[in-house]
Amino acid sequence: EARAKNDRYNLSYWSPTINMARDPRWGRNEESMGEDPYLTGQLGAAFVNGMQGNDTTYLKTIATLKHFAANNKETNRKDSDSRVSERALREIYLKQFEIIVKEAHPYTIMSSYNLINGIHASENKELLTGILRDEWGFDGMVTTDWWTFGEHYRETKAGNDIKMAAGYPERIKEAYEKGFITEGEIRLSARRILNMILKFYTGAKKMMDERKRSLRKEIVRLALPIALQQFMTALVGACDAIMLGKLSQDAMSAVSLATQVTFVFNLFMFAFMAGENMFVA
Repeated sequence: EARAKNDRYNLSYWSPTINMARDPRWGRNEESMGEDPYLTGQLGAAFVNGMQGNDTTYLKTIATLKHFAANNKETNRKDSDSRVSERALREIYLKQFEIIVKEAHPYTIMSSYNLINGIHASENKELLTGILRDEWGFDGMVTTDWWTFGEHYRETKAGNDIKMAAGYPERIKEAYEKGFITEGEIRLSARRILNMILKFYTGAKKMMDERKRSLRKEIVRLALPIALQQFMTALVGACDAIMLGKLSQDAMSAVSLATQVTFVFNLFMFAFMAGENMFVA
């Protein structure tokens, strides 16, 4: 459905929301999958598999896990600081992300607005590189939430590849010129972004090719009986006319030409089927 409606545009969707529903006052509880990390992990993995498909090379759409991590409030959400112990963070607020990353391999994760123990999640290298990539083996792309208060170059250094909505390229350039960020760090983020684009567009091309092959097969299935019927009708009509001697030489020539054209058309249809390997039982 997403491809049918949005086939020419980016199919990286900001979904699913898998934060814990810990407080009934949170305005996005209805988006979440509950308050159990294990259950959310299993539901989220099935959700991602449904969105991206079974082929990890060619994705149907791109799922985005959000919001990473410990994000459970809307009030002052860009400045709030989630103070949490290591155990609570691991067992409650990260566990569902870990399950989905390892079982379903989502290609995109969105870092959250909030700070975690005094550090913006989007600037948190321990979270985005140490835990997410090094421990869990995530090999996809990380994006910020829209217009975070984190500094763009620090987000890039932490492992955040895109700053939504448009980022601040001039600040990245300035940071590079002052030595705050290296070319290698910039290239690493660019590579992850390009990989996402290639996975999407290569997947789109593969699906379009499959769609075209399916359409050709259906055309052959419907057209072949009609072509055979036309051929037999023309052939029988020509034989009858010639045997009964009711046609002039010009008329017989016309019938003969029509018969030849129909016969060539049928040969083309058979050749098309053979070339596409689409014989229909």
